[in-house]
Amino acid sequence: MRGQANEVISSLRSTLCTEKAKLEEVRTGLQVDTSEFNTSISSKIQKLQDDLSIEIKIIDALVVKTEKVKVLTIKLENDEKQINELLSKRAVVKSWVADVNTLLCDIIETRNSMITTTVKKHLAKHLHLVIAMLNWLEGVSESSSILKQNGENLKQSKKDNPKSTVKPKKDNEPKWCRPLAFLILPKAYEATVKKINVVKVTGPFETDSFPNARFKVMFLRLLVHSKLIASRTLVLRLLEVLRVRCANSHLPIFPV
Repeated sequence: MRGQANEVISSLRSTLCTEKAKLEEVRTGLQVDTSEFNTSISSKIQKLQDDLSIEIKIIDALVVKTEKVKVLTIKLENDEKQINELLSKRAVVKSWVADVNTLLCDIIETRNSMITTTVKKHLAKHLHLVIAMLNWLEGVSESSSILKQNGENLKQSKKDNPKSTVKPKKDNEPKWCRPLAFLILPKAYEATVKKINVVKVTGPFETDSFPNARFKVMFLRLLVHSKLIASRTLVLRLLEVLRVRCANSHLPIFPV
């Protein structure tokens, strides 16, 4: 009996040692796997953190660029509004220029017997630069045919009637033909503007009825470029054309 018990105990002991060795191997394997798993998880977490930091930087950059785009969009809208306003002002100014140009050409080509050939030549000579500048502002190509034709007609009339250009006496000369009001020169520009502002004329050409003095300045600059000696009536007629055009257009004055 004792011998059988010893054999059973020894077999159990050997079985226990075998199982213990197997458990040790399993534990060791689990430790290795656990360390590898932890290392893998740590590396993946670090990679996720790096990716997250990169995404945060990208988001910050996108926010900055979005703000810039919004600012540029607002600027673009403002620029488009200014462009539209300038286009509308340009259309109004072109209509003003066309009216003034037509008026000047009518003055040069007038067939009034009270205006002598010498006066016509004087006007054609000094208004040439003004009309050229008006054509440029209006967007029309150089059209000096009117002046050229007028000059040829003057030369032809002078050849046909050499004595027809005798100057009338100053006493018989009508008031509206006399250069009474303004000698437009660059140095006297400011003084001339002040004179224009204080002129008192009754009727539809009264300067106090002008809504804005920029009409006066615009026309004075035209006269400065041409160095024209203009009569008061001529100046007031041209200023009245500009005033009427502005009143009908309901648009702001074109800056000068």
